[in-house]
Amino acid sequence: MCFSPDATQAATAGRDHVVRVWAVASGEPVRQLTGAGDIGRQAARPPDGLRVAGTFRDQVVRVGEADTGRIRHELRGRTGDVWGVRRLVTVGYAARHRID
Repeated sequence: MCFSPDATQAATAGRDHVVRVWAVASGEPVRQLTGAGDIGRQAARPPDGLRVAGTFRDQVVRVGEADTGRIRHELRGRTGDVWGVRRLVTVGYAARHRID
């Protein structure tokens, strides 16, 4: 689970192949990223809070728009499991490549 920069939202990745964005105050889901081919493992948001990323058991990292839930990028090519995405989103891929 990860929080938006203002701590009003949280994101989770789940066994139902969905990354959900939740309103912290109400505990209600406000958005979801779908289209994953397998079980979600971890969710992360970069410091700007504009995107949300999830890792999945199908070895793909999916990056979507936090405000719409639309998946914009799928990072493929991994031959092993992808367990973590926080470092990738905050200081790795997003720092070297513009994702918009």
